[in-house]
Amino acid sequence: MQISDLDKMFLDSKYLIFKKSDYANFVEKFDLNTFQFPIVETHHPERQKEIIFSRLMAHKILNEHFSLNIFDWTNVQDRKTIFPEGIVGSITHGKEDLLVAISYSLQGIGVDLENVSRMKMNTERIVRTADDLLTCPGLTSQMLLTLIFSAKESLYKAINPTVNEFFGFDAAYVDRINVEDGSFVINLYRNFNKPISSLSFKGKFKFFGDLCLSVIEIKSL
Repeated sequence: MQISDLDKMFLDSKYLIFKKSDYANFVEKFDLNTFQFPIVETHHPERQKEIIFSRLMAHKILNEHFSLNIFDWTNVQDRKTIFPEGIVGSITHGKEDLLVAISYSLQGIGVDLENVSRMKMNTERIVRTADDLLTCPGLTSQMLLTLIFSAKESLYKAINPTVNEFFGFDAAYVDRINVEDGSFVINLYRNFNKPISSLSFKGKFKFFGDLCLSVIEIKSL
């Protein structure tokens, strides 16, 4: 995946993306004794590596772009990383890839990586609502379902820290996709106890072979 291909997807945020296989080469640049990670004994060793890798990626972004050094990453709520005040961030794990995006100016950001080949069509009844697109020129049925799934994951990550409320796939629907410019529109059916200003959000997506990436950046009011 070429980094230049992703720059236009992250207009108001900074990001890093690595292959999970780069773990050893990346981690050796840090003194792990100075960090605290949200790891528990029940985590599989590979999951522990993902947690360490992604938090070090976040540390690198914060240090290089915002002059912040965060060593304690144990501030977690409902399995979500709590970023410093005024900072929003999102972490996603694909089958072989890790991506972290962070912003100092946005109200929220959500990123999600999915492998098309791992999307089973029998999950359609869980992922899709009556208002989600059924077809999209240029996308196979499996690609479309993967994108809808990914867009809903990104939306959840982008607004959940604000609304502080769980919601599922049935809370939103994707009704517009532009394959030419790599954009989509996703809408919520309802507002929340902590209301948000809009129920409609524009996101960006890109397919890289088997990989689907979706990004939602929500600008501050």
